[in-house]
Amino acid sequence: MSLRLQTALALAIAILAVSLGIGYAVTRITSDRLEQDIGGSLAELAFIMGDKLDRDMAARSAEVYTLTVVDELRHPDEPSLSREMLDALQNAVPAFSWLGVLSSDGTVVAASGGILEGRNIAQRPVFSEGIKGKFVGDVHEAVLLANLLPNPTGEAMKFVDIAYPIFNPAGETVGVLATHLSWGWAREIQKALLTRSKNRKNVDIFIVARDDLVLLADSDEKIGQTLSLDAVAKARSEGPGWTVETWPDGQDYVTGYAVAEGYGDFDGFGWTVVTRQPVTEAFAPIKDMSRRIEAWGIGLAVLVAATGWIAVGVLTRPLAQIAASADRIRKGEEIDIPIFHRPMEIAALSDGLNKLIHGLRKTESALDQMEMHAHHDRLTGLPNRLSLDVFFETAVPRARRDESSIALLYIDLDDFKPVNDTMGHAMGDFVLQEVGVRLSGMCRGGEVAARLGGDEFVMVAFVSKEEGQVEAENIAARIVEGVAKPYMRDGQTAHIGCSVGGAFLPGDAETVSDLFARADEALYIAKEAGKNRYAFVSDAGPAGPEGTRKQGASGGSGSSS
Repeated sequence: MSLRLQTALALAIAILAVSLGIGYAVTRITSDRLEQDIGGSLAELAFIMGDKLDRDMAARSAEVYTLTVVDELRHPDEPSLSREMLDALQNAVPAFSWLGVLSSDGTVVAASGGILEGRNIAQRPVFSEGIKGKFVGDVHEAVLLANLLPNPTGEAMKFVDIAYPIFNPAGETVGVLATHLSWGWAREIQKALLTRSKNRKNVDIFIVARDDLVLLADSDEKIGQTLSLDAVAKARSEGPGWTVETWPDGQDYVTGYAVAEGYGDFDGFGWTVVTRQPVTEAFAPIKDMSRRIEAWGIGLAVLVAATGWIAVGVLTRPLAQIAASADRIRKGEEIDIPIFHRPMEIAALSDGLNKLIHGLRKTESALDQMEMHAHHDRLTGLPNRLSLDVFFETAVPRARRDESSIALLYIDLDDFKPVNDTMGHAMGDFVLQEVGVRLSGMCRGGEVAARLGGDEFVMVAFVSKEEGQVEAENIAARIVEGVAKPYMRDGQTAHIGCSVGGAFLPGDAETVSDLFARADEALYIAKEAGKNRYAFVSDAGPAGPEGTRKQGASGGSGSSS
């Protein structure tokens, strides 16, 4: 083999090794961070599912308890009054599949829809435990009601029991208020959360009971089976987290986990919520990055090999210095490859290696930039929903520390679609950007304006607990007024407005997710009344930019009602 060929091959091998070594180091550093973000998001999804289940159960239990002190239910000898109350609650909360008033001997004297009236169910836990005091029973299959209730899906009916004793005015136990809560309620929560995570493929949510039996899964075939996972054990011993685990189907999944520990007076059932996504899909971005880095290394190796084809003898010592520097870089040192100005081949080699290293370093920097873009809206530059989640992690403790309130103003643009339709998307993009500028200009220190997507924005402000309503209304009025000003570009003038819904934490909500839901309810109130309005969830009606309220008005400011 000729020296020329030997030199070319040697250089190609050396450069490829250096490139792959540096690429491996960069990949390891960045992939660890991305893995934590991906796994953490699945753990967060499990926690949110468990928290939602606990909060809903606590709310249903409180509703049942409230009924036990209603006078109509404290007289089992008047079943017609009791039946009307039970039917009304079932219509208001469809999750209650059945509600019944039981006499002191366990006989159903009144029930929703009249179902089971006259039957004695003293042997059922809703009576035997409910007569003793508050009873919340875990998921079980229907026994008496399986053939009596509508079942459009044909699936096995499952319930959660809630029961309380009923006392007469003298404080004597006269019966039990028993209810069956449909397990379909948990499926609705599962479906809602998976819909919000639709940008991530093949994410599943499981609920596992204390005895490791599956209560809720991605398919009915898995319900009732035993699920023995390290993730379940870790959730019970260590709390929320994530891991990579091989499931019974033999496939590896990134697995998030959390235990539903109860909420308020509800102690919880000890359910473990498990989320999963196939490793091949969850970590696909990491593999793509690794392949790009490898392609860089291979491409440069080919380039340097061509350069080395014409190199001879004098290459030995410079190459040794280059290899030594490359090894130090592989070990993590922040140095450059030595620069040689002659011979020409060595100069090209050292320069090319430096460009590779700088390029790889830029790649790592670009990954940081990508992370920044992930937290900001590309069109307006405003923070996005992910950035808001990070903001609230510090905003909530700050509000508690300062004894202030957080006002969330949910903003939806009015008459924006006609701008796109008649003036073009370029004008529409300009309007969205200008709205972002105007909202940002209204923020005080520590406050934030963000775009949720489309023509929806939010502003988060800190207000005092004493004057918070007035302060937030002033901000909302400025928003309505500021957004309504004309938008001029290239001889075109666009006119839009906005509706604003507001809510407070604490006050209207106790959690960030509830805060968004309450603000959205207020926005709906404002939208129903017309355009250019703001409303707060505790208000009787929406308000216009002047601060006045007029239910059903259609623009501008209404007269006081």
